[in-house]
Amino acid sequence: MSSPLGVYFLDVGQGDCSFVVPPGGGSAVLFDCNDAHVAERFVINHGITHLSAAVVSHLDIDHIRGVLPFLEGFLARGGKVDALYIGMDGDPDERLKEACTALLDKAFAWERDEQLVLCSPTRESKPKIVCSGAGWSVDVVLPYYGKQLRAIVEGEQPNECSAVLRVTCGGIAVLIGGDAPLSSWSRLDDGLVKARVVRTPHHGGEIRSGVDDFSDLYERVEAELSVFSVGTNNRWGHPFEDHVHAAHRAGACRVLCTQLTPRCHDRPEERLANGLARTGEVTYAYRHHVKRSADTVEVPCAGSIALTLDGAGGYSVAPARYGWHDAFVAKLDQPMCL
Repeated sequence: MSSPLGVYFLDVGQGDCSFVVPPGGGSAVLFDCNDAHVAERFVINHGITHLSAAVVSHLDIDHIRGVLPFLEGFLARGGKVDALYIGMDGDPDERLKEACTALLDKAFAWERDEQLVLCSPTRESKPKIVCSGAGWSVDVVLPYYGKQLRAIVEGEQPNECSAVLRVTCGGIAVLIGGDAPLSSWSRLDDGLVKARVVRTPHHGGEIRSGVDDFSDLYERVEAELSVFSVGTNNRWGHPFEDHVHAAHRAGACRVLCTQLTPRCHDRPEERLANGLARTGEVTYAYRHHVKRSADTVEVPCAGSIALTLDGAGGYSVAPARYGWHDAFVAKLDQPMCL
């Protein structure tokens, strides 16, 4: 492998947006998009003109808000999209109305005009390969198609239908968790649930049911890094303290959050200037430098996070350990990641 593979977890507030950039660059896989502008600047800055796939994990607004405007702009600039995977989880008119209906209507038009192919981000007996190359692969490992179908028909919790991606390169695995609950993760074989890095499901929020526990997942994954994609002002109290502690595994796993929340610092806005000073290391902090209509202030913690998989069994993370981010966290009121 002549060049590394990159996995990027972008700072998009309370929501998700991840890119997988295969060796050689120029193309990518998009997984969810809460902020079209952040995603647009990322592909422009990285010279990406081809998406092998755009994957919508499920229909929650914080996962699809930016998908339609991003894809419209990308295609209008001459970009190419091979496949659009849309994870259905119920009646979109009931759940998300305008945003979801607009996305689906446009997706049908794109397929009719042969601009892309529509696919389902589900698996059957084996994971579904989204794209792959020499020594690397991006696969859908959850949900099972039967589980998704049953959840829709029986009106189960929509997150039961959330897709999960597994990225592998040179023996290193990365899991990108969507909003999948523990009941979904429990169906994964040990060989597919083990990973060096996990982007935690549901922004560090509730994924339990019955008597299961957050640790049931993280003790199986045995990750060295857990990433929480979370927004400063979310009204759900994400990330939950017990979720973070389970992922942390008593210090065995490093924890990074894209944004700072009141769970770790009583007044996050006090740390805004410090947060913005260095979080452009991975990509410019577009989320924080574009004027928005909201009156609230979002504060980056790690900001956007980048993994570089070298194809030979090694990987690096930005922000790196023992650098500016550790110093930033050390000055917080009650950092949950320590």
